Amino acid sequence: MKIEELIKVKKLIRKKKPIFRRSEGHRSKRLPDNWRKPKGHHSKIRRHKRWAPKMPCIGRRTPAVLRNTDRKGRKLIKINSVNDLKLLGKDSAGIVSKKLSLRSREKIALAAKNYTFINFNPEKILKQVVELKERAKNKKMKKKQERKPEEKKEKPSKTAEKPLKPAKKPEKPKPLVNEVEGGKE
Repeated sequence: MKIEELIKVKKLIRKKKPIFRRSEGHRSKRLPDNWRKPKGHHSKIRRHKRWAPKMPCIGRRTPAVLRNTDRKGRKLIKINSVNDLKLLGKDSAGIVSKKLSLRSREKIALAAKNYTFINFNPEKILKQVVELKERAKNKKMKKKQERKPEEKKEKPSKTAEKPLKPAKKPEKPKPLVNEVEGGKE
């Protein structure tokens, strides 16, 4: 079968596939409604009762050729570093990991020339980086303006003469002795 035909088959399988919900997941808000395999002894879903909600089974799986492909049939490759870009080709698309830092994303954006991505726009990332650098620069400028360095005192040059020693402090005048207190009259 050609890829276009397989994509049509995949769409049909997806349309027929029911939404698999957790058994009794609708009863409580604290229980998430995503699928968990029922393990109860009396569970009607586990025993495949005709009227009970359906369980996922191996027959509902997408064809092996179309696994990890997008709607156009391109193979999806997860990218965690610049080295992973080498795996991309014309018939594949990249998915950049969400866990990467902005610095790693910037490196990937600079290296990504004519590659196609599903969840990544190199131009947008480069704009973000430029904006962040400008903000940081403006912050530094504001801090410098707030600090305003105090006027620096001039340091004596090495060739200049030594400063003169301060003159001796004038002696304090001796207090006059009160004749009455002094004892002799």
